[in-house]
Amino acid sequence: PDSVFDPLVGSKERSRCHNETMTTILFECWRRQPKRSSTPDSNRMILEFLESQTLWDVHMTLANMLEDALWEAGACDNDETSGSNGTETNSTNEKNNPSGCFFIEDTFYSTGSVDYVKPILDWIDGYCGQPNPTRRRYLGILHTGTLKHEKSMKHIKLSQVPFRIGIRYYHSCHGDVETSVMLADRKVIQNPKDNRTKLAYPLVHDIWTLPKASSLPLCEACQLNSTIYVTSSECAITDGGPRMICDACRKELRVFEKDPKSVKLYTTWRNEVELSTGIARKFSNIF
Repeated sequence: PDSVFDPLVGSKERSRCHNETMTTILFECWRRQPKRSSTPDSNRMILEFLESQTLWDVHMTLANMLEDALWEAGACDNDETSGSNGTETNSTNEKNNPSGCFFIEDTFYSTGSVDYVKPILDWIDGYCGQPNPTRRRYLGILHTGTLKHEKSMKHIKLSQVPFRIGIRYYHSCHGDVETSVMLADRKVIQNPKDNRTKLAYPLVHDIWTLPKASSLPLCEACQLNSTIYVTSSECAITDGGPRMICDACRKELRVFEKDPKSVKLYTTWRNEVELSTGIARKFSNIF
């Protein structure tokens, strides 16, 4: 007999495959203007979340990772000086649920007792009390009406947020601590059948650390590549010196063609004796 197509078979198969996989989202976070490099950096952090987690989970991770000894000392002082009657103080509440906000695709997402959004809105529209299309267009905000404001991050799943890959989004917490957050990747991975092998998300792939002294400083022109050459104090192309530049900037400035006597290798220059001190430059406090 001819086989009969059962639509439930395909539905069950899709449901089984869905239960066996899960989607994760990879975020690239920067504490300063991003340089978009894949090398370790003291201001770069990579976080991986489940798509089922919320925007509040991302906020809490960033807020906790941005705390330092000074912040913790201030929180302890506030706990000691405010409210000793056993009730939860403002500082304790702020530590458990730190205030902050995201600005993603013309929408604000906020949490906590401190209103981060109103001062930003006032600044965006130039404190004129109504939308300022010219200023918004300059800032890259295409929406000319009232910007949407979601006041609860806890109920916003990451799968519901309209992230675009490679676009820089704004996050703020702890008063004036700002972070650039970018969607770096989405991954569909196998869902572990054994609970003992399940990972606890979020995963931290690359954490910002204290800056380490580099053997070669960054190029003063592009602030991206390591220094290869240094120009003299009499170099007219770099407006005096010494100026540290990379090979790409050296080619673009055409230093060899215009003033070849004013440039030399940085490693050679660094090891030369400084006439004013009698010691090599690599031991000086300049670098």
